[in-house]
Amino acid sequence: MLDIAEEIEIVNAIYGEGSATKDNGNIRLRTSISVDSGITLRTRLDNQSVKLNVGQLPPTSVTFTLDGSSSPTPMLSHIEAVAGTAGNKAELERLIREESEEGEGELLRTMHVLHAYPPASIQVQDTHALATLAATLRAYNRTHAATVFAESSYDCPICLRRRKGVHGAEMPCGCAVCAACLRDMTELHVREGSLDSLICPSPTCTLPIPDATILEVSGERVHQRVVYLRQKKAAEDDPRTVYCPLCHTPVARPPENALVGDSESDEGAQRLRVCPQCSFAFCCYCRRTYHGPVAACPVSTTLHYVRAYAHALEQSNSRDQLALESRYGRKYLQRLLADFLESEASRRTIENTAQACPHCAVRTEKSSGCNHMSCRCGTHFCFLCGGRLVPSNPYPHFNTPGTYCFQKLFDGLLQNQDGAQVEQDNPYNDIAYHNGFDDDDVLGLDLQLAIMQIAHEHMQ
Repeated sequence: MLDIAEEIEIVNAIYGEGSATKDNGNIRLRTSISVDSGITLRTRLDNQSVKLNVGQLPPTSVTFTLDGSSSPTPMLSHIEAVAGTAGNKAELERLIREESEEGEGELLRTMHVLHAYPPASIQVQDTHALATLAATLRAYNRTHAATVFAESSYDCPICLRRRKGVHGAEMPCGCAVCAACLRDMTELHVREGSLDSLICPSPTCTLPIPDATILEVSGERVHQRVVYLRQKKAAEDDPRTVYCPLCHTPVARPPENALVGDSESDEGAQRLRVCPQCSFAFCCYCRRTYHGPVAACPVSTTLHYVRAYAHALEQSNSRDQLALESRYGRKYLQRLLADFLESEASRRTIENTAQACPHCAVRTEKSSGCNHMSCRCGTHFCFLCGGRLVPSNPYPHFNTPGTYCFQKLFDGLLQNQDGAQVEQDNPYNDIAYHNGFDDDDVLGLDLQLAIMQIAHEHMQ
């Protein structure tokens, strides 16, 4: 039969230093219990249950007292545990007696029972106690996993060096990387705006790096920048996103279940957007203050009197011109014409030099290379005709005789079906530029052309 000192030494050698201690005639065993398949929490009152995917239970403490004999025998006196089998003194004593082996001491049998019979479920009084215990178990497992990782070693997939866990970061996918390498990689992708490449650096893993890991490794400033860029990219990828007319913050379309109303007003309710930054409620069609689900969008009066002013200039109608200038101001009208010219030139340039994705309608401009385009939404399409292409084999589209794109893999956009260059058609080339302004007038030649275009639209 082992004496108490030898048994304490054996327990500490098997289960770790500090697992068994002796103080003032008492012996204390302390150990953390592993569970292989998680644990179920149940309530006694309403029999609700929840399954937790945890691997460790908080340490269980068992206290023994020694009698005053020359060969003292440990007597189980107190148990401290979260709950479960170890929390029942009578059940623990029964298991210890059943597991009794000749030559094995009381302390060793107790440690064997604690580890061999982990609880499969834990009962608590009510849902409040269940939520508290669940939070305690999750927090302990996070702390335990961090401690185990800090004491282990790993090979960094970036610098290829062997590192201790205390100098690294472990991601939810189970991969480990140096904290310094991960910080440099994150800051590089943030500077370049390539958040799609901000994934686990392990060659066998493609999971994205979670925000919690970025915050822990790179700090609050980089984390906020990553969150902003991800929200910005999500807004740009969604063609239904509009921008607040006041602060220009992207506003996403609300979920379908948030749109309530009768069948006649459902369409009008879908026009409502509320800016998350300034709380401005506006119509996504006309970009004005929200006017309800029934009222139609107001007609823009600005374009109307700008066209009337351009028509008066084109017709040399000084009476109408002076009337409009007196009412709205000459400089203001000229500025509106200049803005219209700029917006129209931008729109025509985009339409003539960029091709829209057939899936998300986002336009792509080609600077060089072939006409096989790949959109950010993952759609492959032809730059010449805008048709969809098969991602795995897109080139039969350019090798089909009789089609417009036949043998035009590297041709430009501005070509007709005969292969000749096409100039932008301008119906106003033959219109005289005389409209009552001198050559050195503040409007300039380009603005005069815009006046002719607006006047032509006004007469139609």
